[in-house]
Amino acid sequence: MVNGLSDLKYSPIFHRIDGPDQRKNVAVEMVCKYIESGIPVILMLPGHAVTACGYVYDPDRNIQQKGPVVGFENWVKALIVHDDAVGPYRIMPVDETARADLVNSDVADLLMPEGWPERRIRNTTTKQIEGVIVPLPDKVYLTGDWVCRIARSLIDDRVIQQPVSIASKRGEQSPAKFLHALHADSDDRVVLRAYFLSAESFKASMRVAPLRGTMSPTVREHYQTVSMSRLIWVVELTLSDELQKQDEADRHVYGEVLLDSTASPYGPSFLSIHLPGVLFIQNLNSEGQITAIPLPDDKPYLYPRDFALNNPGGRSIKGVNRTTTVA
Repeated sequence: MVNGLSDLKYSPIFHRIDGPDQRKNVAVEMVCKYIESGIPVILMLPGHAVTACGYVYDPDRNIQQKGPVVGFENWVKALIVHDDAVGPYRIMPVDETARADLVNSDVADLLMPEGWPERRIRNTTTKQIEGVIVPLPDKVYLTGDWVCRIARSLIDDRVIQQPVSIASKRGEQSPAKFLHALHADSDDRVVLRAYFLSAESFKASMRVAPLRGTMSPTVREHYQTVSMSRLIWVVELTLSDELQKQDEADRHVYGEVLLDSTASPYGPSFLSIHLPGVLFIQNLNSEGQITAIPLPDDKPYLYPRDFALNNPGGRSIKGVNRTTTVA
């Protein structure tokens, strides 16, 4: 399968998911990054394979991860998969609790059949995923399993947090709320949501709504002029109370980390870091030089696209307190 994808001019990667206790969160975390990027992912199950193309988002899900920084996958209730044996747009829940909820919904007929793909497994969930194959575009060397780790290390850096702290002490609301979620014993968490896209598309999004009207003009101006590789990773930074809002149109982003998709995970990969109240720009012409730009009264901005998989030709199925988007 990997060789076939290589013949089609992709750069496929294979991630083995080790240990049944890890499979639920690790697999979903990894898959969501690529689905958000518009890349279908092949999931290896016992004796079978399916293709993931979407997910079920639930704003009411409880956060499973510990700590002040968590991943977007905490709000994913199920993956949407194509299965050549049982049909397209099947729902693979992340656990038995999610499956029980979906059984009582108007999309219950899309659940994977009982005893499939193995009779000894009564209900298929993401826990059965043994490996993930991703058909990446050429020269994407920074893979999804690295980007949030890099983003976490950057926002944890005290030097990078210092301007946010200064803005907070000035009484600016967004930096204060962000730092409170990052450091205090708070119900709110900092949430990372990652995807990659072309630098051209990213810059184009700065010129139209909703970013044009809600993102800091200083940030937009610098993104238009900064040098970027052809493809970049975007790690959006938001707070958990934003993800718990029922209406997608009401959810905001507090900042973002931009990473060079062609960089090595072991070397400098970030292009910029936008935290509430400050923008850091990496000077590519001067190795190691970083410019910090204060952003007075920096406010959260509206998401540039739908929270679920962005596909204008897709079909949306709305249920109680959740939206399933199908490619």
